[in-house]
Amino acid sequence: DDDDDEEEDTTTVTAAASLPPTNTWSKLTPKQKSHLLTPLSNANTRIYHNFVHLTKRLSLLTTRERLRLLDYIVERVHLLVCIPETSRIARNIVMSQGRKGMDNEAVDDFKGLVCFRYTLDEDDMYQTFDQWDELAAEPAAAISSSITNDSSSSSLSKPIAVGRDIISSACLLRASAALRTKIRSRGGDEVYEWERWLRQELWLQNQLLAKQHEKSKSTTPLQPWQGKDFFAKKIQPASIVLHKFRTRQFDEFSFLSKDVNKKMTKKERSSVIARLDFLRDVIMGVTSAKEAEIVVLDILLRAEEEAASNGGGSSLDRYLEEFLPLVESWTLWMALTRPSPMQRHARVFSLLDAMDDVDSVGAGIFADEDEMENLKAAMDEYEFGASAGGKRLAAAILKRMSTHLMLEEKKGIPDGGDVSVDFILPSKFAKGSEWEKQWPEEEQRVEWMNRIGNLALVSSRRRSGTARKTADSSWEQKCVDFKKEPWLLTRQLVELDGWDAAAVQDQQKDILSLTDLVWSFGEGSKQ
Repeated sequence: DDDDDEEEDTTTVTAAASLPPTNTWSKLTPKQKSHLLTPLSNANTRIYHNFVHLTKRLSLLTTRERLRLLDYIVERVHLLVCIPETSRIARNIVMSQGRKGMDNEAVDDFKGLVCFRYTLDEDDMYQTFDQWDELAAEPAAAISSSITNDSSSSSLSKPIAVGRDIISSACLLRASAALRTKIRSRGGDEVYEWERWLRQELWLQNQLLAKQHEKSKSTTPLQPWQGKDFFAKKIQPASIVLHKFRTRQFDEFSFLSKDVNKKMTKKERSSVIARLDFLRDVIMGVTSAKEAEIVVLDILLRAEEEAASNGGGSSLDRYLEEFLPLVESWTLWMALTRPSPMQRHARVFSLLDAMDDVDSVGAGIFADEDEMENLKAAMDEYEFGASAGGKRLAAAILKRMSTHLMLEEKKGIPDGGDVSVDFILPSKFAKGSEWEKQWPEEEQRVEWMNRIGNLALVSSRRRSGTARKTADSSWEQKCVDFKKEPWLLTRQLVELDGWDAAAVQDQQKDILSLTDLVWSFGEGSKQ
């Protein structure tokens, strides 16, 4: 807080005054000299005065005192204030603070890398930054988009907001697929893996561009593939596709459009949607199946690109008719058997390798018969009703089975929505009730209570309104409620005369036999 003799009457200070003598000045061009000698703006004048003042004060300090001052700044100074000359400088300052007041996350650091470090032109930097912000905004209630064809992949005619979390998840999934490695989403270390993914894509794409440029013998300077292209071709499409998948906007996919994929029948389309719905429910509901989303997103992106470029074809058919059913079976395997993360990633990466070389399909990637039999045994013994995750998994399985039966019988499929399960034999019931008479042995009740044969698929909305009332309802009352359900497996229960141990065991066997029909264990992936 010294008042040194720095009161210059003029606000015009030349930058030349701060230049080292003769050598540097002599190397400047006349234009550079003219620029340096022009009057400074008010903001830059203040900055210059501060610089001169700080330089004078530092020149009086010893080396030890300067180091102590530096340590103090590093440890104690948390806010730097400056007076920006232009709005662009101000915007740079705001951007560095982490998305306008929001907590800074790894995806925000990655945004800075993509938009600024790996994009060359300044205007492109800010344009890419604005597009990223549009994508990261909170998604609207209704999203309408159209995908148009360009030279390499699908492009979006309208901006779609998906939210920052979706972009972060999409980056994790796509980087894992590209690098064939598990990427942890803790502590911000994922930024290093994301940058490795970015650099790998830049290298690959620029190698390809160089070969094409050399082959064409063009004299036009080669425009390198950079951060703006990486965002437009990799991050944006993946984020939008992932958003549609997680929010059940399956009708928005181009490969399911009647106008684009004209060869697909109504039954085939409904079957693909049923598979995607099952995958979505299991991946989002069961922790041990989350890695499957890596390959699901990859398939969806490939299918969208095929639909945009060819309107469907043999490659699209293979993705939907061979790979998607296989992913569905493996996702069920992960959810039921709960293998180690290493085993789950190995399955996912082997599928990605197979899709990169489609001629290898069938060579070692299908599950063998013993493994599938083990999976059926795991489903038979699984205590679905004992945990929230188990109930979600049971609901997804029963919903998929009901949808399969209704498709085979050419019946309408209920609109996609949340479902849950209801214990047919209640977990608790009054003493002396009909349930106690039908199930007198506690050991038998404990054995079958949480098995999938004792669970009925019900609509979440209907269940939320009647859960307390029907928790220990009689069999007759439950049948009244089950009859109102849209799900075929649930409605079939009303045909039974009662619900004793024999009925549960028969239901368990029926469900396991349906498992063979829906997922074709041991026989590849045919529907």
